Amino acid sequence: MTLRDRDQQGLDSGELDPSDCFTLIKEKNPGDCNLIDVRTPREYHESRIAGATNIDFFSPSFRAQVEQLDPSTPCIVYCLKGNRGKSAMERMKKCGFKRVYNMSGGITGWKESGLPTEP
Repeated sequence: MTLRDRDQQGLDSGELDPSDCFTLIKEKNPGDCNLIDVRTPREYHESRIAGATNIDFFSPSFRAQVEQLDPSTPCIVYCLKGNRGKSAMERMKKCGFKRVYNMSGGITGWKESGLPTEP
């Protein structure tokens, strides 16, 4: 289900599969959606999705960095396999984000779907 479909159905958070994320990322205009990689900086530098911003879930400054984002802009978060992403989504909702989504399967699911990454 795409972000647009979720909006029309009133679903403001949850899981998006990698192919829906890819479509959304490909079609987005600047400022339409934030793509956030919540893995460690080491993981982020090894391989990432183009256009992703790294905000380490384990960093003591995670909340402060998230609070610098506009909570009205939809956010897609991802990690390695989906667990940190889901936790990050829940923490972001507590920070006032209404439209935050976890990419199911994380970057592992992304790669298994044959989608491109950056080194």
